[in-house]
Amino acid sequence: MSAAMGHSEGGVASLIAADQALLNNSYSSNFSTVVDLSGCFPPYDEAADVGVKHEKIPILFITGSQDCICTPQKNLDFYDDSISPCRYYANLIDGSHCFFANPGPVDGVLCYDLEVLLGCGFVTKIPKDTQLQRVLALTVPWLQWQLKGMTTARKTFDATLQLYQKEGKLTFQSQCPSS
Repeated sequence: MSAAMGHSEGGVASLIAADQALLNNSYSSNFSTVVDLSGCFPPYDEAADVGVKHEKIPILFITGSQDCICTPQKNLDFYDDSISPCRYYANLIDGSHCFFANPGPVDGVLCYDLEVLLGCGFVTKIPKDTQLQRVLALTVPWLQWQLKGMTTARKTFDATLQLYQKEGKLTFQSQCPSS
């Protein structure tokens, strides 16, 4: 069991990598799940869209409502286009693109500068540590459920989504049959 997971360009790479046919079957890893953290990369968005239209493994899309680099709408489009029988889309309220990562000083400044250029640099955002805690609160039980088959982890994952939505911390959509 293995997962493809990435942020931004890495999120798109995870969607593309999960579909071996897109890469002419040039590697032998078979991923069991994908976690896409606000993925997009305009030159390759079309390939990622093709990937989600072919990929039948469980996919978790996480984005932030204040992300103007890889917009929540782009991630929702990936979710909507996916043919995965088990897929989730979580949009962290006031989450930002740059706070999905822990970049070094140079990358952090460049990411923030890009947010400013695109118009979301000065909007209200949740603190970076808070965003990372919420991402971990979702991804850890997701991976325990998908990679280890822990049914209690699915209950934790679903309960966290419900609680965070009730508390106004995220909105979500899902399509996944009960086991």
